[in-house]
Amino acid sequence: MADLVESTLSEFRIKLKEYTYETYDGQHFVLVTKLKRWLRSTVPNQSFPQVGLLLHAAYRHGRQPSLPITSDTLCAGDDTSLLVFSILLELNHGHLIDHFYKHSVNDRRLPTDLWRLMEILKSMSIPHHERLARDFDFLQWQFCPARFEHGMTKQFPQKTILPICRKVLINDKGGNAQVWQIEVQEEFVGEGLRKIAAAARYNDAKDKYGYRYQFALKRFKKNTNHAFVAEREAFHSLRDHDGVVRYLGDYEQTESQLSGAADGEENSFLCNNILLEFGDHDLDEFFYKYLPPVLQTEIEEFWRNMFEVVKSVERIHNLKTRTDGVESELQGWHADIKPDNILSVQGRFKLADPGFATFVQKTNKIPLTKWQGGTETYGAPECHPQRPGNEMTQSIDIWSLGCVFSIASTWVGLGYQGVRQFIKVREKAIQNLAKERVKGGSGGHEPLVTSGDCFHDGWQALSSVNEWHKFLRSSLRQTDTITSEIIDLIENGMLIADASFRISATELHRQLNEKLERSIRGGRHYIPEGIESILRELDEEAPETSEAHIPAIVTDSKFLDVPSVKDRQARKSFLQNVPLMKTSHRSSYRSSSMAMQKNALPEIPKIMSPTIEEHGLAISLREAESSPPPLSPAKRTPTLASMTPSDYYTNELKRPTLPFSRHSRTSRSGNFLDVFQAREALEKRETRYSKIVKRKKKDKILTRHYGDRDIVFLVDNAESMIPFWWQCRFLLETLVKMLAGQDKNGMDLVFTCGTHKVCGKEESAKFLAAMNHEDSRPETGVQTDMKKPLGDFFSDYLKKHPRHRKKFTLIVFTDGIWEGTPNKYDVYTQIINFLGKVAPADEEMQDRPVSIQFIQFGDDSDATQILRYLDDHPKYDGVPDVIDTEPSPGGDVYKMLLGSFNEKYDSLDSDDADEAGPPMRPARFGRQSTILTDRTVNESPMNMGQHPPPSGPFRMETFKLRPASEGFLGRGYDSGGR
Repeated sequence: MADLVESTLSEFRIKLKEYTYETYDGQHFVLVTKLKRWLRSTVPNQSFPQVGLLLHAAYRHGRQPSLPITSDTLCAGDDTSLLVFSILLELNHGHLIDHFYKHSVNDRRLPTDLWRLMEILKSMSIPHHERLARDFDFLQWQFCPARFEHGMTKQFPQKTILPICRKVLINDKGGNAQVWQIEVQEEFVGEGLRKIAAAARYNDAKDKYGYRYQFALKRFKKNTNHAFVAEREAFHSLRDHDGVVRYLGDYEQTESQLSGAADGEENSFLCNNILLEFGDHDLDEFFYKYLPPVLQTEIEEFWRNMFEVVKSVERIHNLKTRTDGVESELQGWHADIKPDNILSVQGRFKLADPGFATFVQKTNKIPLTKWQGGTETYGAPECHPQRPGNEMTQSIDIWSLGCVFSIASTWVGLGYQGVRQFIKVREKAIQNLAKERVKGGSGGHEPLVTSGDCFHDGWQALSSVNEWHKFLRSSLRQTDTITSEIIDLIENGMLIADASFRISATELHRQLNEKLERSIRGGRHYIPEGIESILRELDEEAPETSEAHIPAIVTDSKFLDVPSVKDRQARKSFLQNVPLMKTSHRSSYRSSSMAMQKNALPEIPKIMSPTIEEHGLAISLREAESSPPPLSPAKRTPTLASMTPSDYYTNELKRPTLPFSRHSRTSRSGNFLDVFQAREALEKRETRYSKIVKRKKKDKILTRHYGDRDIVFLVDNAESMIPFWWQCRFLLETLVKMLAGQDKNGMDLVFTCGTHKVCGKEESAKFLAAMNHEDSRPETGVQTDMKKPLGDFFSDYLKKHPRHRKKFTLIVFTDGIWEGTPNKYDVYTQIINFLGKVAPADEEMQDRPVSIQFIQFGDDSDATQILRYLDDHPKYDGVPDVIDTEPSPGGDVYKMLLGSFNEKYDSLDSDDADEAGPPMRPARFGRQSTILTDRTVNESPMNMGQHPPPSGPFRMETFKLRPASEGFLGRGYDSGGR
């Protein structure tokens, strides 16, 4: 036993050393959670914990027959004393733990005041009690390092150890603060903060720290408390807006620094710190690290991301806050918009550093504020210190945005070297103005700016900025259909001398989105699929760090100037091995679109019938399939009507294979029509028919089947739908045009998240406007719980039609992922519940009065399984087959519109589905429970001996039937006991 006690004491010291880590500045702290876990663990081949043996080791020299304290006491509830005991063991005074426990010095009371420690030890008549108290005080801080919590506002004692394992300076450009990148081990990050910063969690196998979280820490310099308070208040006001870098908390800690006097005296001051979410790069660094976008979709995606910054400014200018149930409307200024203050956070551009932000109560007057500070390069002319008056409007932010967008346009067209050249152009222009000022030949307003790289001379935009824009327009790529229009808006709405004539943030945001929409709806430039795929692969292989771009030896001017043949060959060898750089928005954006393309059909299905007259489109086959003579990408007409389906398929809308079809679409009916063919035919029909009559012509085949039927679109606008939003808009517009005149009350549109909707409309423009509305576009962090919108729709329908069941078709646009639905099987039972009330199983229906059509975007295999289950399984539960699923793009538009209630179109995909028996239940469906009606029990293939029931993990569970009075789903059944 004695040997075991001694070995346990040695093992304790080994474990304590293992769990002790060093901070970035050389302090030590203990992973107390791991240490406690080991102390509580059972000794190998014994029935008692490690701490029990350590107690025996601590009291091994005592004369008492039993221990004065037990391991159960040390481990008990809130009064745990494992850390106190560990500190005493490390000081070779473990035998004092019972005295410390009696004086309520436990883990919860750490750190304990030094003077209290001295009093306790003095009362115990401990020799050299002051020294032991000081040793305990020094060591206890290692066992209670600071913990970072979401929303914390703390003042840490000076001795508190911050468990920051790495700390790297990011930015020291500001006058009030420094910004650091820090890493904190997972143990010292609270649960709330872990959830908020989940994307910042990572592990580096090269060190021993394990999983840690990355944050940005803004450390304010001495005597800048006013700046700290102002910035913290600004962050609090903006805490609900995800377009601004997220404030995570703040803390104060007393620090010491040498006074600089000869005696080397230390001065203490209170240092303020704000904890923020970490941005990978600011915009300046982003422009340096990435090559500018090349492909049209890359350029559009970059600008879409930049427009989020405008949206953030719009929200600052018109801020709505809610505190304790009280809503307030404020008008604000950011007042320091510049590339340094725009950060790339998890692929999104966000505004940062609202240190100069100001907010006032909203009134009917133009808001004004007194302004000082900011960055002169990007400041508006009226902000120049020599201008009379210092009250500014919100338009100073618009000027600054114009400067940023001018630089961004330069980078898109000319890359990072172009950005640097643009700086020199402005510097030279200002130097020339200064020379003219000395000569007295400037004319008009005398220039106020005499140095630097401002965009103005103190009164108006530099003429060289507009000249640069002209040069830039002529240098843009042929694939760039939007940057030139943005430059027009910069010149005509943003960099305007008179602040009252600048565009508002709201109008700017609207116009920029319109320009983006036009670019997206315009022509697609042809990129060979093989080339595009290779470019994406090369981009994924490119290194992440910008430091790897050029080997150091290549940048050595002495090396480059060596004339010898031998060194020249070495130089060539180095240059040929320079790593590739990543291209902006290529891997992040193209990966989602290429995922759809990888299994694409090699060619467009041929329309077998000589005309499409049956569909009411009256366009000949040759017209529908013919292409204009081949043109170079630069000469392609950027209009939808002139494009063929193959033009679309070279881009992100490449048609995928159908994961749940047993036969290819070419074996379908000769009337197959995909969305691109339908759209082209629609536009040609509209062009011809509008010359004769103004009334829209109804689709013949749809008129034959729809009759008096309500049409409702339900669009999934969760975060997972972001890559497919353009496809959703395009398909919705096409289907709405095809359905024109079919619903006499007009069609409806609702979204899975949010309250924006369209009611009783036929004009496709109304539906597009709703899809473009800021409340309906998918945003990061939004998840769909499909049960809620379906439940709302079903409940509303039953209230409006309690007896007479009005015909309707619900068309659902979704990717089927539904991350906000914990148990996806609940969606199935919810639909069965509703159909049980409105679609009795004993009615044979060729045209079903109610139906649900799912249109799947993307190719998530689990989602496809779930949607197929919804499509194929209800009939095995005694419910009519009124659900259908079709993919997009690549699906048949007529099956999308008719497949849920017309047997002919519904059977296009069924083929051998019935022969296969009930579909296997998807693994992601959640708990397993299938409701069976009496018709299912008596007539389903499983009970008629046609097919054996599925076995294994997907074996179906049947339920006993109950009388109709107990009514499950209004049908007389319940999922009661078995």
